[in-house]
Amino acid sequence: MTAQYESTDVLIIGAGPTGLLLSSELGLRCKTRNIVLEKDTSIYKYPRAFTLGQHSVRLLQGLGLYSKIYSEIGYCSSLISMVGGTDSRFQKTPFLERELQTGHSALHANLHFKQPVMERILHDLIHKDEYSELRTGCNVTSISEDDDWVYVEYEHAGLKKRVKSRFLVGADGKIGYTRKKYLEPKGVIMESTLPWTMLAGSVNILVKRPTPESHPDFPLWAIGYTPDRVLDAFIPNSFIFKCNPNRPVVSCRLGRPSEDPMPWRFEIATRDNEDGMAVLDPNTVMHSTIYPYLRRPGSDFGVHGMVEYPHDCLELVTVNPYRYSARTCNRWFIGRSILAGDAAHVFPPFAGLGVECGLMDASGLAWRLAHLLNQPSSPSPQTIAAVLSSWERERRTHVVHALSLTLRNAIWIEQSHVKSTLTQWLVYIQRLVPAWKAGIENPNERPVEYAYEPGVSFVPIGLSGMKTRSQGASMVCPQIGCVVLGGGGADAGGEVRLLDDILFDRAKTGVLQLLVLLPSAPLLSQFISQIADLIPRIASLSDNTVLGSEAVLLLFPSPHTHSTTYPSLISLLPTNLKDTTLLRPASLAEYAASALLADRPYPAMYNEGRIHEEFPGARYVLVRLDRVVFAACGDEGALEGVLRGVGGVLGGA
Repeated sequence: MTAQYESTDVLIIGAGPTGLLLSSELGLRCKTRNIVLEKDTSIYKYPRAFTLGQHSVRLLQGLGLYSKIYSEIGYCSSLISMVGGTDSRFQKTPFLERELQTGHSALHANLHFKQPVMERILHDLIHKDEYSELRTGCNVTSISEDDDWVYVEYEHAGLKKRVKSRFLVGADGKIGYTRKKYLEPKGVIMESTLPWTMLAGSVNILVKRPTPESHPDFPLWAIGYTPDRVLDAFIPNSFIFKCNPNRPVVSCRLGRPSEDPMPWRFEIATRDNEDGMAVLDPNTVMHSTIYPYLRRPGSDFGVHGMVEYPHDCLELVTVNPYRYSARTCNRWFIGRSILAGDAAHVFPPFAGLGVECGLMDASGLAWRLAHLLNQPSSPSPQTIAAVLSSWERERRTHVVHALSLTLRNAIWIEQSHVKSTLTQWLVYIQRLVPAWKAGIENPNERPVEYAYEPGVSFVPIGLSGMKTRSQGASMVCPQIGCVVLGGGGADAGGEVRLLDDILFDRAKTGVLQLLVLLPSAPLLSQFISQIADLIPRIASLSDNTVLGSEAVLLLFPSPHTHSTTYPSLISLLPTNLKDTTLLRPASLAEYAASALLADRPYPAMYNEGRIHEEFPGARYVLVRLDRVVFAACGDEGALEGVLRGVGGVLGGA
């Protein structure tokens, strides 16, 4: 039977964001053969999700897409506005505005994006990669497996096809074949994690700007308004929660400021005591819910009567009802078959939580599958289960964190009149206290922490005064801007670069990357002499899991490291470290003025010393390909111990 099957290392079912990123990371980063099967023949042209968090952006950056992220995929949105009242107006003074700043990853914390564009760009990456293949128009009809292979049958262009793979990843959504037809009969079910559900709808609209030529009688031309000002006056360019107890809605412009027509997403919540599908009827939703928000009294502008955005400038594209709920599967894998993204967990489309969780599922899974596949002999079922259990535990931690954000968002929309009024008064009182005001208006949330327990894919962190909240917990390593001073053949021309682009350069092959945190100037010379002996031995100590030749040295942030005397620092490196990449942190001024921040918000919360501050006392930080810290060691002895045991930890021991 097996002779009839084409073979690959990883078979991915579903070409949404999760499946595409997994394929890209397997191919581009891990050099692992993979095939993606997608049932549709073309990319769905309307967006489902519309917000990317900073870690999602960071993962796209890791694929070499940084320039496309901001020029094609989306644009930065800094402001979330909470507007109260029972009327249909966005233009009231918000009772709370939250400004999303540059975060833990040195990237902006919120990106409004076009999912079809992102998927097209990922398609292009996969088509150019020798290790990855994307096949569209493929309808899966059968899945089975044994201890060594997963066997899949599918139909393409009327023909029956067969492929076997070492691992199968179902990224085909909550009602996809992998879970519903294959794993659900084996006991894998979606379990609700919210105490309530409600029917809501995503309304996608294309908005054209009126012009004096197209609408000569529009009253705002007479007072000097331009088409851009008219659009901004009726559909503000911010993420708006309209906290109306009668009809909560969310408004978000998805296009770049100059785009015409402008994609507009309008989320509508329904109530239990009404016919939700009637509220979301495409034949009536524009008149009943959308148009009232595009009508303003002329007194707002100093003209007579009511002013209404021209209806013929609006095109209703889709109305997509959905159940506002959050659910996760009781198990995310059985044997060699794995669920990721919406196939494993489902979130409402707020704050990019579903996309972010799915992309991080993919990133955490890619290196693990590659590591299992690269073993000298085929891993046992017990080893596979241990490695995948480690992945599932970490990912569940992030899902729980995302769920807490979902519940926090739900507070603004699932409230009675009394609760809504009390909430707004509470926010008003908090804003009177400067420290509280800063906390709610300019949140700078720390990344998710992954609690240590036996079997996880990292060494206990935080045992030496680290900044983590819980003893032993790990987290995603911070990212900063850096300037290359020399070594490793890197350009030392003074250009500011992002740390990930250097630490995870695609030419590197180590499963883990070593970041050496150099001490302040008084201890620098002595420390460098110590690591000169250690770095050449790293590969043998770790059985080539970590390569000393790929290590990156990061100077302690200080005014001295920003001076023109850095050639003297390079001179401290002994001969065997001359090719080791040496970096200094970029200052806020340097980072803000760099090409990386062109046409992007000022990075007010950027902190060049974030990595040294996050791991005080650490000198060696080992980072996995999914950016999670594997170990933080304070001295050479601790690092040597970690390196000797790295194989067992990565193997789930």
